[in-house]
Amino acid sequence: MAKGWGRTVVIGMEMQGAPLTLNSYELLRGKTIVGSMFGGIKAKTDIPILAKKYMNKVLKLLLFLLICH
Repeated sequence: MAKGWGRTVVIGMEMQGAPLTLNSYELLRGKTIVGSMFGGIKAKTDIPILAKKYMNKVLKLLLFLLICH
């Protein structure tokens, strides 16, 4: 996490029940931490739909990727 103000977005998931270590001082300085598991989709129904769209070249996943160094 970057120090100071701003927002940290946690994407994905760790092993169930695994703790997430945070620096409480960063929260006191105004940092916001948000997260999303699966981005709010319903995995059982939505992932097969997305996979089918990808296979049919309707969903272009490369447009959603951000490359950071």
